[in-house]
Amino acid sequence: MVVLVNRAKMSTSTTGTGTITLGSAETGYQSFADAGVTDGNVVRYVIEDGANWEIGTGTYTASGTTLSRTPSESSNSGNEITLSGNASVFIGATAQDIQPTLYTSTVFTATSGQTTFAVSYTVGFVEVFLNGVKLVDTTDYDATNGTSIVLTTGAALNDIVEVVAYATVTVANTYTQAQSDARYVQQTDIGTTVQAYDAATAKLDVVQTFTANQTVSAEFKATSYNETYVALSGTTPAVDCEVGNVFSLSTSGNTTFTFSNPPASGTAFGFTLKLTAGGSHTITWPASVDWAGATAPDAPASGETDVLVFFTYDGGTTWYGARSIDAAA
Repeated sequence: MVVLVNRAKMSTSTTGTGTITLGSAETGYQSFADAGVTDGNVVRYVIEDGANWEIGTGTYTASGTTLSRTPSESSNSGNEITLSGNASVFIGATAQDIQPTLYTSTVFTATSGQTTFAVSYTVGFVEVFLNGVKLVDTTDYDATNGTSIVLTTGAALNDIVEVVAYATVTVANTYTQAQSDARYVQQTDIGTTVQAYDAATAKLDVVQTFTANQTVSAEFKATSYNETYVALSGTTPAVDCEVGNVFSLSTSGNTTFTFSNPPASGTAFGFTLKLTAGGSHTITWPASVDWAGATAPDAPASGETDVLVFFTYDGGTTWYGARSIDAAA
């Protein structure tokens, strides 16, 4: 790669087509050395000599302050121009220098039996072709030192050996996997405690189980729905509105009911109670129950079953109760 520096322009009194001896920095510019060019650096030079010009690469030599010439373009059909002794030479960038270099191709015409070809490359980023045929690394050639390619078998006279050296790319500001894992949340419970994404917004073919209260803000229409049945026991049974809508009890003695956890006022709730008398037992209802005629129905006789219904809409302040079936067998 050539060395590029800023505002380096010098005069030269050299004549002919050979190596340039550099003079002094031109007005408003600095010498190659002052701009940072050091002995042995290869620079991209531009020579201007009247209407003639030359662009190329040259090796700077601090002793004697000279610059060799290998032209790539010129007003002399790409060859060295003949200097008049009154030219200027400066360091400049060409289009090649400011474009990303993905690869460089170096072509050699082999001598008979030649095995070694001097070329710069990054180990592991090079390919070699012999007369257009790609060779196999480590089998057909060795490319381990970065400065030369060595063929396993010597080339024939005038064989074309092409070495393609690829540029390496460094990606900045990246994370390792460990750094990425530490920076971003790793969701290992998708589909268990976290609902997995599903493109189907209406899951009509999957059984759904909700463990929290759900609110449907539009009309709800079901072909069929089920209610949770809860069997109560004991003489002080609690009807918990959060665990079911249908309850049953077979009495085992004089019984006192309590109703708990109704929804807040403004939301209606109702339940059905199947009450079977396991003997001649009294039934005491919560004081908040409002019965027809302000009188609770008689307790079922021993062995009989009554079905009662209750509902509230004010958070359980008042329960409206009625016996819907009396003395079922």
